[in-house]
Amino acid sequence: MLFCPTMASFKIVRSRLRQTLDSSVVASFLQASKARWSDAWSRGRALKKNEIQDLESRGNVSPDWKQIRIVGESESPGTSSSRSLDTIYHCRFEVQVILNLEKGSPKLWRSRLRDVLVGAAVLEDVGLASRLLIEDGAILRGVHKILGHENSRFCLGLPIHPGSETKTRQIFLVDGLLLSDCTDLSELVPAEQEKLKRELATWLNDMESDYALVGKNALIERTSIIENCYIGPGAVIQGASSLHRCILASPASDSVTENLIYVGENALIRDSVLESGSRVDSAGQVTRSILLESASVERAGQIDDSVLGPNTHVAKGEITASLIGPFVGFHHQALLIAALWPEGHGNIGYGANVGSNHTGRKPDQEIRPGEGNFFGLGCSIKFPADFSGAPYSLFATGLITPPQRILFPFSLITPSLGPFPETGNAKKVHGLNEILPGWMWSENSYALIRNAYKYLDRNRAERHILPDPQVPANSPLRGSFLSAGLFAPRIANAVIHALLELRHASKSLVLYGEHDLPGLGKNFLRKARLVQAIAAYEDYLRFVLCRALLWDPVAAPLPSEASPIAAALGLNGKKPPGFEPASLFKNLLQSVDVSLSKDGKRGREIFHDYGSFHPEPDMEPIRRRLQEDLDKLLGPLKKRWKHLSAA
Repeated sequence: MLFCPTMASFKIVRSRLRQTLDSSVVASFLQASKARWSDAWSRGRALKKNEIQDLESRGNVSPDWKQIRIVGESESPGTSSSRSLDTIYHCRFEVQVILNLEKGSPKLWRSRLRDVLVGAAVLEDVGLASRLLIEDGAILRGVHKILGHENSRFCLGLPIHPGSETKTRQIFLVDGLLLSDCTDLSELVPAEQEKLKRELATWLNDMESDYALVGKNALIERTSIIENCYIGPGAVIQGASSLHRCILASPASDSVTENLIYVGENALIRDSVLESGSRVDSAGQVTRSILLESASVERAGQIDDSVLGPNTHVAKGEITASLIGPFVGFHHQALLIAALWPEGHGNIGYGANVGSNHTGRKPDQEIRPGEGNFFGLGCSIKFPADFSGAPYSLFATGLITPPQRILFPFSLITPSLGPFPETGNAKKVHGLNEILPGWMWSENSYALIRNAYKYLDRNRAERHILPDPQVPANSPLRGSFLSAGLFAPRIANAVIHALLELRHASKSLVLYGEHDLPGLGKNFLRKARLVQAIAAYEDYLRFVLCRALLWDPVAAPLPSEASPIAAALGLNGKKPPGFEPASLFKNLLQSVDVSLSKDGKRGREIFHDYGSFHPEPDMEPIRRRLQEDLDKLLGPLKKRWKHLSAA
């Protein structure tokens, strides 16, 4: 489904936010933490005289040993056992400290503890641990300061503002939010957002803690300062610069999975939520943001007031006030601001400035990229811009685009590729960029198929379905390129709309502008490319029809959801001219081979040893995988096609 406003009603969004808060592990901790401390203190006992002497003999000190309590007696009182105080050396205990021996002894060395409840954890060289609950199995080494605050919610409920730098949209930080929740929150009108903000404040009234948390089996090493944070079970922090008022929302369970939260070297995080599998590493900076499942920020990437969708990776560049969907690649120095891009699956090239919204007035403009948009090297995209109706389009290297809306999928938008013909309307389109609708499918299908496989292979999200329903277990599509979102109904519907527009365009023109063909944006289209675009869209829809036929092999010959596709192709109980599965698949392979051959020819002309390091087209891994998919699908498709033709 393409991005559009008011997808969910206020009532639905409110209900989902309430459900998310009710299931929040952080909210549960906030509600229980004060009682948890009080219960431990009341069950604890004061240290015995000989225990104090033993502690002091190992270099431990306290201004008031009466404020130090033990929970859980050792199995053999008076002996050195696995549940004793013999593993505590050179520590300072201040105010109130509770040592919980129920699951084993804490191992404390050269650390300062103030208002801390610590279980069977390890603390080594911790400069100050204050107002903390440290659970069993946690390890803290070389931490300068780790502090909790009184009456804190960490960053739970804090509003952030993706979509506009003037803060006209709001999303509220709650662990457990899905990308769809974030999208729907951002679409509420301001009055509804303010109403929800007030309600959220009342829901949070009884959710405050005087203590921060270091959860079970969490690991914190070589970190300067952690202030007022919820560090969930199994989270790993190594060499970070600082974390302030953050939620590392690992699930509250005894099991530790491989999909852990990781914060690495020189990372700086403020007022943000990190979900399962997310990473901030190598001087990444995250402020007032949400990193959803398996999202990452690294190599000095900067994220501010934004949502990063599952499997989206950001390095070196800057993202501000944006909602980014899944599988967006952002690996170079570039800029993206004020973007509403929940569909994701795109790429930001080096030097791309997707954020030219400052015109000397307010920075109140925005962009809505389409699914799979690729912004090339050094392009400059001026705001406002809406490309949500042009999924899987490519904006060429060095392109400068004026504010506009484009409604043609799989387009190449490029500076003019040649001279204008001598026509009466040439002046109307002179100076505009050129658009080639369908070009990505007709002439760059290798890139689309490569990305389809990449998204299938690299999905590490467990809670998000990205973004399509699961392929039925009995379908031969499972794991194939045709199962990818590239061929989903939301993309096919946009192609059908564009195809009908092209078919209805006047045939008397040689050049088309937006006034001739709505949806072209500030670009022009040549008549020859119009004909090629129609052919490309029809060819793509044939593959979508194949997908529909194979989705459920026991369904009716033509599934109801395939009817718009069949109608666009002129299928009325008979095979359309030239549409036969074997030749369709053969043509796709040839298209991929042509694309790869062009790259190979150019490379060999430039580098003498190019062929030694780049395989021939028929040996290229993606091409070989595509061949295997087509061979596997052809038999079932022929069978379904035979039934369709006889229907």
